[in-house]
Amino acid sequence: MNLSLRPSLAFLASLAIFASPVAEAQSPVPPSEPPLGAGSVSGTVGDSVGVGLSGAGVSVIGMTGQAYTNGDGVFRMQGISPGEQRLVARRIGYRPETVTVTLPTDRGLEVRLLLRPAALHIAPVVIAARARFSGPHRGFWERRERGNGHFFTAEDIDKRHPRAVSDLLRSLPGTRINYVNGQNVITFRGMRCSPLVWVDGAPASAAYLDPDMFSVTTLAGIEVYPGPATVPAELTWVRGKSNCGVIAVWTKIPEARTKSTQRVSAEALAELIESLKLYTADGVDTPAASDSAHPVQPAYPDSLFRASVGGRVIVEFVVDVDGRADMGT
Repeated sequence: MNLSLRPSLAFLASLAIFASPVAEAQSPVPPSEPPLGAGSVSGTVGDSVGVGLSGAGVSVIGMTGQAYTNGDGVFRMQGISPGEQRLVARRIGYRPETVTVTLPTDRGLEVRLLLRPAALHIAPVVIAARARFSGPHRGFWERRERGNGHFFTAEDIDKRHPRAVSDLLRSLPGTRINYVNGQNVITFRGMRCSPLVWVDGAPASAAYLDPDMFSVTTLAGIEVYPGPATVPAELTWVRGKSNCGVIAVWTKIPEARTKSTQRVSAEALAELIESLKLYTADGVDTPAASDSAHPVQPAYPDSLFRASVGGRVIVEFVVDVDGRADMGT
């Protein structure tokens, strides 16, 4: 019988994501801990390629209660009567698997269960690791990559431990710092006027701004262009105000707080399926599919990019009737 979608229905989809530049070898499922004594069953639950499945429920037919696998797919059960028993392994997105085992009377038993996927598999997405910048400091990183000018990143500032911004600028060739009327006035070689100072992409064009007004601990980066020929077009200003050079100061911008999402456990998802409030992909009339008009564009992790690490990521999620992924799943 076909089941039509109702506002309360949702189902599971999975998306495989492959990352380059390095293809990571598939690691085997870690061996489980040695079985306990008589009346115990331990082992692993994995998928068809041998990856351990977390949150899979394992139960014995005729007995109440069940055990759930950990992050490596390992489970352990106790208090099982010796003799022939039937084990059932279930997990959202996979077809249940039942096996018959014989439990010895003098020791425990170790088993390995493999589940076949039942979720809809969306076509893999390949992420190429290339230098792409985003966010409020994008221009800083793009200009730094071009290499025209002098740049201090937040890491550079932390390593140098300067007392003031002028201490950083003093290390650049051709930079002069004079104390005038209670502030440090910076000039570059061959210039009689002070450079234009930009703060977070906005020019301080009304008057000279002393960079030492900023605490070095609040800075995300500084870029310096000592002459008009080196100033990029996006940092020039009207009436020749950038002809004496440019100092662009970038402050650390706190990340926006995201609304916390309540996590849904594997047990809760299994209960939703049993109560017909959640359906797997083979139980609905119209399975989920990726939207070709809005392709998935995940960001390559910066830490993995710097370490030249690639790998394979499988993302599972529940899709609601409006086509949105439930982030709690």
